[in-house]
Amino acid sequence: MQKQSIFNVLFTAAIVILFALIVGFIIYSSGNKTVTESIKTNTITTSSTQDTNNVTTATTTAGSLVKKESLSIRTSDYQGDVAVLHLCAGETAKSYETLCVGKNILVLQMSGKPDVVISEQQVSSAEDALFLKAIDFLPDNEKTGSPPILLISFTKDTCASLGDCGVGMPENHVTYKVNLSDLTYSELKHYPQYGIANWSQFEHVAIFIPSSCGGAGCEEETLFAYDLNTDKVTSNITKERAANYPDAVDVMGNPLSYWGEITWESADKAKAILNAADGTSKIIEINI
Repeated sequence: MQKQSIFNVLFTAAIVILFALIVGFIIYSSGNKTVTESIKTNTITTSSTQDTNNVTTATTTAGSLVKKESLSIRTSDYQGDVAVLHLCAGETAKSYETLCVGKNILVLQMSGKPDVVISEQQVSSAEDALFLKAIDFLPDNEKTGSPPILLISFTKDTCASLGDCGVGMPENHVTYKVNLSDLTYSELKHYPQYGIANWSQFEHVAIFIPSSCGGAGCEEETLFAYDLNTDKVTSNITKERAANYPDAVDVMGNPLSYWGEITWESADKAKAILNAADGTSKIIEINI
């Protein structure tokens, strides 16, 4: 009887220990599975974050970021950010501005659209370095069918690379245009390097007020036009001449006439106010 009692006690203890081991194993397995799943989830999240933050995608060429310019825009079929990236597949160096010796890559990015490589140019010295200066947006016009355009200034600049600055350096550096509706682009060879653009709201045509003042004084100049569609300049669209800002004087200190507000009446007609040196003003009719 005593032996039977001892046997029962030992058997019960064995059952309890076995049950405890089984429960412990289940808890361990469940916890380990949770940790494993957590690790996998974190890995995926981290990878996704890296892909999002990386300046390259499957459609672009790899390179380190030199500079980024961005704008928030609104067109008839798009609202959001547009960005242009200057990437370097080579060596970056710091001069007056950061520059790239090697392959210089220009990439357009828009939310929900594929990246577009606008330009790839090889640079072998700081003297020939390319710089992303600015981007500008020209809105579309649904009535005339004029598409939204992004202007990109990406060019050499010895002032930025070598510190070679002074009077006579270009004011405008526009070298590319991008149609933001279909993401087509083209290089601009004849965009005016000097002057202030007054863009038509009807078509992508601008009247420029020339930069007529230098260190020694100002001159009076005629207005000229630029057609973005054809990349063509039309000179002397007015017979009248004037300087580009109020209180302009010539080298002798004599006051000069100056150009005032320009308003567009249609795709090929505009009006400009000419303010004479004697204080009077008149409206100049312009036909492009």
